[in-house]
Amino acid sequence: MPEPGDIRIVVHDRNAPFAESVRDYLRSLGYRAEAASAPGEALRILRSGRCQVLIVGADYSDPSDFVMPASDEFPNLCVVVMTDLPLEEKANRWPTAFARLRKPFPFEKLADILDRAITLDRIFFDLEERVMNNVGRRLRAARRMRGLTLAELSERAGLSASLISKIETANAAPSVSSLVKLSRILDIRIASLFE
Repeated sequence: MPEPGDIRIVVHDRNAPFAESVRDYLRSLGYRAEAASAPGEALRILRSGRCQVLIVGADYSDPSDFVMPASDEFPNLCVVVMTDLPLEEKANRWPTAFARLRKPFPFEKLADILDRAITLDRIFFDLEERVMNNVGRRLRAARRMRGLTLAELSERAGLSASLISKIETANAAPSVSSLVKLSRILDIRIASLFE
């Protein structure tokens, strides 16, 4: 089951302070969240990385102008709708939305929806991303168990601390050579990183 740090979320609402407050709340829970107040900015974030969740405000005239193209381009995206309008008005407009929230809402309710999406396997990862997340998480755990900092591991492995950090956070795919170096220093089997 994925952990919050594995999940990338885009929060889009035309009210920038609101989008930022939702983002900050999600980050406090460990999610990797970004906020965007313009549809183009939200699409740019979606296109820049592997995002699994779109939390979107539906308070403007035709929100489907943004969500439909995003859903078409990213068919596995888990969409959560936030709206000031009665939920019944939006039910038919976004039939593929995983959940709908009526504003104002306690942020804990959003956390519950994300937990439910994870439990129901509605947050999708491609195989490469899942492997990278597992490898990174296991490398970080092994490094921490041995009490090594990124700088210490970097020096011992002959790899940059930046690269090791990117591998641990699944933002870079390690080469076989890098995995061999890291596994020797951390005294772990390479195969255990993929289990």
